[in-house]
Amino acid sequence: ETGLIRILPAYLVIVLFSWKILQFLGGGPIWNMLATMESSNCSAKGWIDLIFLNNILIDNPSYDCIAWGWYLACDMQIFLVITLIGIILMKHNLLGKTIIWGLLTASLIYSYCLSYTLGFSALISTSPEFYPKYYFPPWTRAPPYLFGMIVGLWYIEEKGQLTKIFAKRRILQLIVSFLGLYTMYYTVTVVQPLLTDSNAFTPVQNSFYVSVSRTVFVAGMIAFLMPSFVGAKILRNLFGNRFFEMTSKLNFTTYMVHLVVIFWGVFNSKSTLFASYSDLFYR
Repeated sequence: ETGLIRILPAYLVIVLFSWKILQFLGGGPIWNMLATMESSNCSAKGWIDLIFLNNILIDNPSYDCIAWGWYLACDMQIFLVITLIGIILMKHNLLGKTIIWGLLTASLIYSYCLSYTLGFSALISTSPEFYPKYYFPPWTRAPPYLFGMIVGLWYIEEKGQLTKIFAKRRILQLIVSFLGLYTMYYTVTVVQPLLTDSNAFTPVQNSFYVSVSRTVFVAGMIAFLMPSFVGAKILRNLFGNRFFEMTSKLNFTTYMVHLVVIFWGVFNSKSTLFASYSDLFYR
């Protein structure tokens, strides 16, 4: 309830802004294309965004009022499922854990089979079925959340033992954090050969990466942060300072407005845009 109260007002403002105001804030040869598209999409389907179902009911983000709102919808849907699982855990611990492991396994197998059947690449696929069938739905996005629940339950049950293991072993803390950091790095960079050769991975390798990459990345992040959970002060002091506390409160609002700003900059241009690293960074 608290999360919904925090999210919905800002979301509503962005929908109304894109629907009724954005069209009057720019000009140029291609501005009307954006203004007409946003106004039309929000008028017809803005309500779908506000009930957090746009990632399921709208296949093509080009027809969505807030195209990047699919992630918020997905996050909300998974949050509701995890809340139900949490209620089950409080009453029937073993049943709750069984459900989590079952959903995690089912989602990973489904993602692998879907990718293998439809021939998805480990990079973002150009297939028209990639986004509506894999990229947007909560049932393919759920594994990192479910894995996080598993680790969280394990941490609660074993916190005392973990604290004893990590407390004064700084070398062990550094090793675990480094392995976590390297896991995240490797997960992102292992697909680089596909940038120059689309056949660098076999269908099995592509499908395996598509199904497990996000969960492996989250595992790396957990390992990177684990020492700070059980006593290490370096990361705790770093991420706990006031600067990060302040910026963390702006994350959601920044996410909601970032593409509005980008669209305004691109579609408001009066001249041809040329791709460069500096221009990409600026925009």
